Amino acid sequence: MPQNACFIEGRSVSLFEATHAVAALIARSRLPVFLINACDVAGTRAAIRLAARSGGVIDHSESKGAFRELDVMRSFGKFIVTPSEARKRADTVLLVGSGLTKLWPDMIERLGLAELPRLGLPPQRRQILWLGARGEERALSPCATQTIAAEDDALPNLIAALRARNAQRRVALSASGGDALEAMLEALKDTKFGVIVYSPASLDALAIEMLVGLVADLNKATRFSTISVGGSGNAETSMQTAGWMTGFPIRTGFGRGYPEHDPWRFDASRMLENGEADLLICISSGQRLPAWPPRIPIVSLGTDHFDGNDVKVQIPVGQHGRDHDGVDFARETQSLAWRPAMHATQLPSAAAVLDQIAEGISREAASC
Repeated sequence: MPQNACFIEGRSVSLFEATHAVAALIARSRLPVFLINACDVAGTRAAIRLAARSGGVIDHSESKGAFRELDVMRSFGKFIVTPSEARKRADTVLLVGSGLTKLWPDMIERLGLAELPRLGLPPQRRQILWLGARGEERALSPCATQTIAAEDDALPNLIAALRARNAQRRVALSASGGDALEAMLEALKDTKFGVIVYSPASLDALAIEMLVGLVADLNKATRFSTISVGGSGNAETSMQTAGWMTGFPIRTGFGRGYPEHDPWRFDASRMLENGEADLLICISSGQRLPAWPPRIPIVSLGTDHFDGNDVKVQIPVGQHGRDHDGVDFARETQSLAWRPAMHATQLPSAAAVLDQIAEGISREAASC
Protein backbone atom coordinates (compact mmCIF):
# COMPACT_ATOMS: atom_id res chain seq x y z
CA MET A 1 0.00 0.00 0.00
CA PRO A 2 1.54 3.34 -1.04
CA GLN A 3 2.40 5.66 1.82
CA ASN A 4 0.45 8.50 0.24
CA ALA A 5 -2.70 6.47 -0.56
CA CYS A 6 -6.01 8.17 0.26
CA PHE A 7 -9.24 6.33 1.11
CA ILE A 8 -12.96 7.02 1.14
CA GLU A 9 -14.69 4.40 3.31
CA GLY A 10 -11.81 2.00 2.66
CA ARG A 11 -11.76 2.57 -1.12
CA SER A 12 -8.50 3.89 -2.58
CA VAL A 13 -8.92 7.26 -4.30
CA SER A 14 -6.85 10.19 -5.50
CA LEU A 15 -5.99 13.13 -3.30
CA PHE A 16 -8.37 15.32 -5.34
CA GLU A 17 -11.28 12.94 -4.80
CA ALA A 18 -10.50 12.64 -1.09
CA THR A 19 -10.32 16.39 -0.49
CA HIS A 20 -13.49 16.93 -2.53
CA ALA A 21 -15.28 14.33 -0.38
CA VAL A 22 -14.13 16.09 2.80
CA ALA A 23 -15.31 19.43 1.40
CA ALA A 24 -18.74 17.91 0.76
CA LEU A 25 -18.91 16.53 4.32
CA ILE A 26 -18.00 19.92 5.80
CA ALA A 27 -20.49 21.74 3.55
CA ARG A 28 -23.29 19.45 4.82
CA SER A 29 -22.15 19.54 8.45
CA ARG A 30 -24.15 21.42 11.08
CA LEU A 31 -21.17 21.70 13.47
CA PRO A 32 -17.76 20.31 12.43
CA VAL A 33 -14.97 19.97 15.01
CA PHE A 34 -11.36 20.41 13.91
CA LEU A 35 -9.24 18.56 16.44
CA ILE A 36 -5.48 19.02 16.19
CA ASN A 37 -3.40 16.18 17.56
CA ALA A 38 -0.09 17.40 16.11
CA CYS A 39 0.43 20.16 13.59
CA ASP A 40 2.82 22.98 12.73
CA VAL A 41 1.93 26.68 12.56
CA ALA A 42 0.97 26.58 8.88
CA GLY A 43 -1.33 23.61 9.40
CA THR A 44 -2.91 25.21 12.47
CA ARG A 45 -3.53 28.42 10.54
CA ALA A 46 -5.17 26.49 7.71
CA ALA A 47 -7.35 24.57 10.19
CA ILE A 48 -8.47 27.80 11.89
CA ARG A 49 -9.31 29.40 8.52
CA LEU A 50 -11.39 26.35 7.58
CA ALA A 51 -13.12 26.23 10.97
CA ALA A 52 -13.98 29.93 10.65
CA ARG A 53 -15.31 29.44 7.15
CA SER A 54 -17.48 26.45 8.09
CA GLY A 55 -18.71 27.78 11.45
CA GLY A 56 -16.85 24.99 13.23
CA VAL A 57 -14.80 24.58 16.40
CA ILE A 58 -11.02 24.35 16.80
CA ASP A 59 -9.45 22.36 19.66
CA HIS A 60 -6.31 20.36 20.48
CA SER A 61 -6.08 16.87 21.99
CA GLU A 62 -3.70 18.17 24.71
CA SER A 63 -5.73 21.26 25.57
CA LYS A 64 -6.86 19.92 28.98
CA GLY A 65 -3.37 20.23 30.43
CA ALA A 66 -2.64 23.40 28.50
CA PHE A 67 -5.68 25.12 30.01
CA ARG A 68 -4.54 24.29 33.53
CA GLU A 69 -1.47 26.37 32.78
CA LEU A 70 -3.46 29.09 31.07
CA ASP A 71 -5.91 29.39 33.97
CA VAL A 72 -3.02 30.08 36.35
CA MET A 73 -1.33 32.55 34.02
CA ARG A 74 -4.61 34.42 33.51
CA SER A 75 -5.31 34.81 37.22
CA PHE A 76 -1.93 34.68 38.97
CA GLY A 77 0.95 35.12 36.55
CA LYS A 78 4.07 33.01 36.30
CA PHE A 79 7.88 33.06 36.29
CA ILE A 80 9.34 31.04 33.41
CA VAL A 81 12.85 30.21 32.21
CA THR A 82 14.25 28.38 29.19
CA PRO A 83 15.93 24.99 29.66
CA SER A 84 19.18 26.45 28.28
CA GLU A 85 19.32 29.17 30.92
CA ALA A 86 18.36 26.68 33.63
CA ARG A 87 21.20 24.39 32.54
CA LYS A 88 23.74 27.21 32.66
CA ARG A 89 22.65 29.01 35.82
CA ALA A 90 20.61 26.84 38.16
CA ASP A 91 22.33 25.60 41.31
CA THR A 92 19.11 23.95 42.56
CA VAL A 93 16.48 22.10 40.54
CA LEU A 94 13.25 20.91 42.17
CA LEU A 95 11.41 18.26 40.15
CA VAL A 96 7.73 17.94 41.08
CA GLY A 97 5.60 14.90 40.24
CA SER A 98 6.01 11.68 38.33
CA GLY A 99 6.27 11.00 34.62
CA LEU A 100 8.54 13.95 33.83
CA THR A 101 11.14 11.82 32.10
CA LYS A 102 8.44 10.07 30.05
CA LEU A 103 6.99 13.35 28.84
CA TRP A 104 10.47 14.80 28.28
CA PRO A 105 12.84 11.88 27.63
CA ASP A 106 15.95 14.09 27.33
CA MET A 107 15.11 16.23 30.38
CA ILE A 108 18.16 15.14 32.37
CA GLU A 109 20.47 15.94 29.44
CA ARG A 110 18.73 19.22 28.50
CA LEU A 111 18.85 20.52 32.07
CA GLY A 112 22.32 19.15 32.72
CA LEU A 113 21.16 17.35 35.85
CA ALA A 114 24.12 14.96 35.72
CA GLU A 115 26.70 17.68 34.99
CA LEU A 116 28.82 20.00 37.10
CA PRO A 117 27.37 23.52 37.27
CA ARG A 118 28.94 26.25 35.16
CA LEU A 119 29.52 30.00 35.08
CA GLY A 120 31.38 30.36 38.35
CA LEU A 121 29.08 28.22 40.48
CA PRO A 122 30.70 26.12 43.25
CA PRO A 123 32.54 23.03 41.99
CA GLN A 124 30.15 20.52 43.64
CA ARG A 125 27.19 19.04 41.78
CA ARG A 126 24.02 21.14 41.76
CA GLN A 127 21.29 20.15 44.14
CA ILE A 128 18.60 17.97 42.55
CA LEU A 129 15.45 17.72 44.66
CA TRP A 130 12.51 15.53 43.64
CA LEU A 131 9.09 15.87 45.22
CA GLY A 132 6.88 12.95 44.24
CA ALA A 133 9.49 10.83 42.48
CA ARG A 134 8.90 7.12 42.11
CA GLY A 135 11.58 4.47 42.37
CA GLU A 136 12.29 4.03 38.68
CA GLU A 137 12.53 7.80 38.19
CA ARG A 138 14.93 8.34 41.07
CA ALA A 139 17.25 5.83 39.42
CA LEU A 140 17.37 8.04 36.31
CA SER A 141 18.97 10.88 38.28
CA PRO A 142 21.69 9.35 40.48
CA CYS A 143 22.86 12.80 41.52
CA ALA A 144 19.56 13.65 43.25
CA THR A 145 20.38 14.86 46.74
CA GLN A 146 16.88 14.77 48.27
CA THR A 147 13.71 12.93 47.29
CA ILE A 148 10.27 12.67 48.85
CA ALA A 149 8.23 9.81 47.41
CA ALA A 150 4.52 10.49 46.87
CA GLU A 151 1.67 9.57 44.57
CA ASP A 152 0.29 12.29 42.31
CA ASP A 153 -2.87 12.73 44.38
CA ALA A 154 -0.73 13.60 47.44
CA LEU A 155 1.25 16.31 45.65
CA PRO A 156 -1.19 19.21 46.24
CA ASN A 157 -1.00 18.68 50.01
CA LEU A 158 2.80 18.49 49.94
CA ILE A 159 3.10 21.64 47.81
CA ALA A 160 0.70 23.44 50.14
CA ALA A 161 2.70 22.29 53.17
CA LEU A 162 5.97 23.41 51.58
CA ARG A 163 4.56 26.87 50.86
CA ALA A 164 3.02 27.12 54.34
CA ARG A 165 6.30 26.21 56.03
CA ASN A 166 8.10 28.78 53.89
CA ALA A 167 5.67 31.35 55.37
CA GLN A 168 6.42 29.92 58.86
CA ARG A 169 2.94 28.51 59.29
CA ARG A 170 2.21 25.26 61.09
CA VAL A 171 1.33 22.13 59.12
CA ALA A 172 0.16 18.68 60.23
CA LEU A 173 2.74 16.15 59.05
CA SER A 174 4.37 13.08 60.55
CA ALA A 175 7.76 13.58 62.20
CA SER A 176 9.65 11.94 59.33
CA GLY A 177 7.59 13.69 56.67
CA GLY A 178 7.99 17.04 58.37
CA ASP A 179 11.76 16.65 58.69
CA ALA A 180 12.10 15.74 54.99
CA LEU A 181 9.99 18.72 53.98
CA GLU A 182 11.97 21.09 56.20
CA ALA A 183 15.24 19.84 54.73
CA MET A 184 13.91 20.42 51.22
CA LEU A 185 12.71 23.90 52.14
CA GLU A 186 16.11 24.84 53.58
CA ALA A 187 17.75 23.72 50.34
CA LEU A 188 15.36 25.95 48.38
CA LYS A 189 16.06 28.92 50.63
CA ASP A 190 19.83 28.50 50.24
CA THR A 191 19.51 28.66 46.46
CA LYS A 192 21.06 31.41 44.34
CA PHE A 193 19.23 30.50 41.13
CA GLY A 194 16.54 27.84 41.39
CA VAL A 195 14.22 26.17 38.91
CA ILE A 196 11.07 24.15 39.61
CA VAL A 197 10.14 21.62 36.91
CA TYR A 198 6.63 20.16 36.85
CA SER A 199 3.95 18.83 34.51
CA PRO A 200 0.30 19.91 34.34
CA ALA A 201 -0.47 16.26 33.59
CA SER A 202 0.07 15.40 37.27
CA LEU A 203 -1.19 18.66 38.85
CA ASP A 204 -4.52 20.44 38.71
CA ALA A 205 -4.84 24.21 38.26
CA LEU A 206 -4.98 24.88 42.01
CA ALA A 207 -1.81 22.85 42.67
CA ILE A 208 -0.03 24.70 39.85
CA GLU A 209 -1.13 28.01 41.36
CA MET A 210 0.27 26.96 44.75
CA LEU A 211 3.54 25.98 43.07
CA VAL A 212 3.97 29.27 41.21
CA GLY A 213 2.91 31.01 44.45
CA LEU A 214 5.80 29.26 46.21
CA VAL A 215 8.10 30.54 43.46
CA ALA A 216 6.81 34.08 44.00
CA ASP A 217 7.40 33.74 47.75
CA LEU A 218 10.93 32.42 47.28
CA ASN A 219 11.70 35.28 44.89
CA LYS A 220 11.39 37.73 47.78
CA ALA A 221 14.76 36.50 49.06
CA THR A 222 16.40 34.68 46.15
CA ARG A 223 15.81 33.91 42.47
CA PHE A 224 13.46 31.16 41.27
CA SER A 225 11.60 30.27 38.08
CA THR A 226 9.69 27.38 36.50
CA ILE A 227 9.70 25.03 33.53
CA SER A 228 6.44 23.30 32.60
CA VAL A 229 6.63 19.92 30.88
CA GLY A 230 3.38 19.48 29.00
CA GLY A 231 2.49 16.63 26.63
CA SER A 232 4.32 16.80 23.32
CA GLY A 233 4.53 20.59 23.46
CA ASN A 234 2.38 20.86 20.35
CA ALA A 235 -0.58 22.41 22.19
CA GLU A 236 1.55 25.54 22.67
CA THR A 237 1.90 25.79 18.89
CA SER A 238 -1.88 25.83 18.48
CA MET A 239 -2.39 28.14 21.48
CA GLN A 240 -0.03 30.79 20.14
CA THR A 241 -1.25 30.53 16.55
CA ALA A 242 -4.90 30.80 17.58
CA GLY A 243 -3.99 33.75 19.79
CA TRP A 244 -2.63 35.94 17.04
CA MET A 245 -5.30 34.87 14.50
CA THR A 246 -8.43 35.15 16.64
CA GLY A 247 -7.41 36.93 19.85
CA PHE A 248 -8.24 33.76 21.79
CA PRO A 249 -6.61 30.40 22.56
CA ILE A 250 -7.93 27.15 21.11
CA ARG A 251 -11.35 25.82 22.15
CA THR A 252 -12.78 28.58 20.03
CA GLY A 253 -15.95 28.34 17.92
CA PHE A 254 -17.08 30.29 14.87
CA GLY A 255 -20.76 29.34 14.74
CA ARG A 256 -21.95 32.94 14.99
CA GLY A 257 -19.66 34.19 12.28
CA TYR A 258 -16.98 35.48 14.64
CA PRO A 259 -14.59 33.78 17.10
CA GLU A 260 -15.97 32.90 20.56
CA HIS A 261 -13.77 31.32 23.20
CA ASP A 262 -15.20 29.04 25.91
CA PRO A 263 -12.99 26.30 27.46
CA TRP A 264 -16.05 24.24 28.50
CA ARG A 265 -18.45 24.85 25.65
CA PHE A 266 -15.89 24.18 22.91
CA ASP A 267 -14.17 21.20 24.55
CA ALA A 268 -14.03 18.70 21.66
CA SER A 269 -14.19 15.64 23.93
CA ARG A 270 -17.29 16.91 25.70
CA MET A 271 -18.95 17.93 22.43
CA LEU A 272 -18.34 14.53 20.86
CA GLU A 273 -19.53 12.63 23.92
CA ASN A 274 -22.74 14.66 24.08
CA GLY A 275 -23.53 14.48 20.38
CA GLU A 276 -23.19 18.23 19.81
CA ALA A 277 -20.91 17.82 16.77
CA ASP A 278 -21.76 15.90 13.63
CA LEU A 279 -18.31 15.72 11.98
CA LEU A 280 -14.77 15.29 13.33
CA ILE A 281 -11.74 16.35 11.30
CA CYS A 282 -8.67 15.08 13.15
CA ILE A 283 -5.30 16.50 12.10
CA SER A 284 -2.33 14.44 13.19
CA SER A 285 0.98 15.37 11.63
CA GLY A 286 3.12 12.59 13.05
CA GLN A 287 1.36 11.66 16.33
CA ARG A 288 -0.92 8.73 17.07
CA LEU A 289 -4.57 9.53 16.65
CA PRO A 290 -6.87 9.31 19.68
CA ALA A 291 -9.73 6.82 19.74
CA TRP A 292 -13.27 8.15 19.50
CA PRO A 293 -16.60 6.33 19.70
CA PRO A 294 -17.99 5.70 16.18
CA ARG A 295 -20.96 8.05 16.58
CA ILE A 296 -20.19 10.56 13.84
CA PRO A 297 -18.24 10.57 10.57
CA ILE A 298 -14.49 11.04 11.02
CA VAL A 299 -12.01 12.58 8.62
CA SER A 300 -8.43 11.59 9.40
CA LEU A 301 -5.54 13.71 8.16
CA GLY A 302 -2.55 11.63 9.19
CA THR A 303 -0.70 8.39 8.58
CA ASP A 304 -2.38 6.38 11.39
CA HIS A 305 -5.83 4.85 11.13
CA PHE A 306 -8.69 4.94 13.63
CA ASP A 307 -9.09 1.23 14.28
CA GLY A 308 -12.74 0.34 14.83
CA ASN A 309 -14.02 3.86 14.16
CA ASP A 310 -16.23 5.22 11.42
CA VAL A 311 -13.56 6.82 9.23
CA LYS A 312 -15.18 8.25 6.13
CA VAL A 313 -12.04 9.75 4.60
CA GLN A 314 -8.37 9.05 5.28
CA ILE A 315 -5.74 11.41 3.84
CA PRO A 316 -2.08 10.90 4.82
CA VAL A 317 -0.12 14.05 5.61
CA GLY A 318 3.58 14.51 6.27
CA GLN A 319 5.14 15.18 9.66
CA HIS A 320 6.56 18.67 10.08
CA GLY A 321 10.28 18.59 10.74
CA ARG A 322 10.60 15.17 9.13
CA ASP A 323 8.70 15.04 5.81
CA HIS A 324 8.58 18.79 5.23
CA ASP A 325 9.83 22.05 6.76
CA GLY A 326 7.71 23.69 9.40
CA VAL A 327 7.51 25.96 12.43
CA ASP A 328 6.32 24.71 15.82
CA PHE A 329 6.90 25.13 19.55
CA ALA A 330 10.39 24.12 20.74
CA ARG A 331 10.60 23.09 24.38
CA GLU A 332 14.35 23.75 24.51
CA THR A 333 13.84 27.46 23.77
CA GLN A 334 10.22 27.82 24.97
CA SER A 335 9.35 29.54 21.70
CA LEU A 336 8.35 28.83 18.11
CA ALA A 337 11.22 27.50 16.01
CA TRP A 338 11.94 26.49 12.42
CA ARG A 339 12.15 22.73 11.83
CA PRO A 340 13.86 21.76 8.55
CA ALA A 341 12.81 18.48 6.94
CA MET A 342 15.05 15.63 8.08
CA HIS A 343 13.87 13.15 5.41
CA ALA A 344 11.78 15.01 2.85
CA THR A 345 9.04 12.90 1.26
CA GLN A 346 6.22 13.36 -1.23
CA LEU A 347 3.60 13.39 1.52
CA PRO A 348 1.61 16.66 1.44
CA SER A 349 1.63 18.93 4.47
CA ALA A 350 -1.49 19.33 6.60
CA ALA A 351 -1.68 22.97 5.50
CA ALA A 352 -1.65 22.00 1.80
CA VAL A 353 -4.41 19.41 2.28
CA LEU A 354 -6.59 21.75 4.35
CA ASP A 355 -6.21 24.53 1.77
CA GLN A 356 -7.20 22.07 -0.96
CA ILE A 357 -10.28 21.11 1.08
CA ALA A 358 -11.14 24.83 1.33
CA GLU A 359 -10.92 25.10 -2.47
CA GLY A 360 -13.28 22.13 -2.70
CA ILE A 361 -15.80 23.94 -0.49
CA SER A 362 -15.61 26.91 -2.89
CA ARG A 363 -16.40 24.57 -5.79
CA GLU A 364 -19.31 23.07 -3.81
CA ALA A 365 -20.71 26.55 -3.15
CA ALA A 366 -20.30 27.60 -6.80
CA SER A 367 -22.21 24.55 -8.05
CA CYS A 368 -25.22 25.21 -5.78
